[in-house]
Amino acid sequence: MFKIRLKLLIFILFLSFIPLNGCNIFKSKDADIERISPLSPDSVLFDSQAIKTLTINMINHAAKSVYLQQFAMDDQDVLKALVEKAHQGIDVKILLDPWQRENENTLNYLKNENLSAQRYPSEKGQYDRVKYMVVDNQTAVYYGAPLTSAGFSTHTVAVQLSGTSVSTISNSFSKDWESTTTNKLSIDENPSLIEDQITFSVNAGIKQTLLNRIKAAQSTIWIEVDQLTDTEIKDALIAAQTRGCTVQIIVNPSSAPGGSTSVNEMKNSGIAVRSYKNPANLPLGFNWAIFDQKTVLMSSSGWTYSAFVMCHESSITIPSPDIAAKVSSVFQQDWEKATP
Repeated sequence: MFKIRLKLLIFILFLSFIPLNGCNIFKSKDADIERISPLSPDSVLFDSQAIKTLTINMINHAAKSVYLQQFAMDDQDVLKALVEKAHQGIDVKILLDPWQRENENTLNYLKNENLSAQRYPSEKGQYDRVKYMVVDNQTAVYYGAPLTSAGFSTHTVAVQLSGTSVSTISNSFSKDWESTTTNKLSIDENPSLIEDQITFSVNAGIKQTLLNRIKAAQSTIWIEVDQLTDTEIKDALIAAQTRGCTVQIIVNPSSAPGGSTSVNEMKNSGIAVRSYKNPANLPLGFNWAIFDQKTVLMSSSGWTYSAFVMCHESSITIPSPDIAAKVSSVFQQDWEKATP
């Protein structure tokens, strides 16, 4: 009897010792399973005209507010829709990069029409490459290319959002607007927004998210970006290739082998790198990565030191095999067209 009680006492002490040491022996199998975004693949648009139509329709149907932050904007149809809506009493607020030439005329035009349009405050030559629109704190669009005539003539993408990430983007705009004008925006929480599991990141958070995703990848990493020169990202991709991941990268010709030391190093490590080529000569209008064919990350510009450190940037991360499959289909088509 004494031996039985002794064994029971030892077992109880062992169980009580586990949480004190943070042991994960009894860790739930679901703990490592990433929640999947309910975002529909239909929310991802690749046709420039469809993206423009969506943008104008959303502006036309705005009931309370339209908040826009853009690297550049000069499309006349979009500007006309914004002015008409503002004249109807809708709260229209716009932030534009201070350095783009087309923004000068756009800002003058909008201010002459009594719209609230401002230059993003530059800090030591900082660019504002963020590209999104939020309507009524109910829905948003994350753009690959800016709302310009040139932007609508690119090989691009846009994602329409309607979940909790919309509030995150609204709050980000509010913060940028306050830092620009010192005026606070009153953005009410929207309890009707469903949890969409989409992460919106800005500035330093983008690089950290990328590094985390690269290091966690188990099978494939497919990348299509304008530039890829950041040293830490390059080293992480080489490490992923070394541990057995299949890494494929499409970059603009200016960053292709012979034009970038980082790209050459990756190619020499065994990573397959190709130069972007479009039969219709459409410029590349997005930056994305697909991890393990399960998660898509889209960023506002290429992966360079200046983008991560010196500019105002953003990204969205969508954990969804369905979204990944749709984006992967475009990537594979671009891969076949790209120059080895």
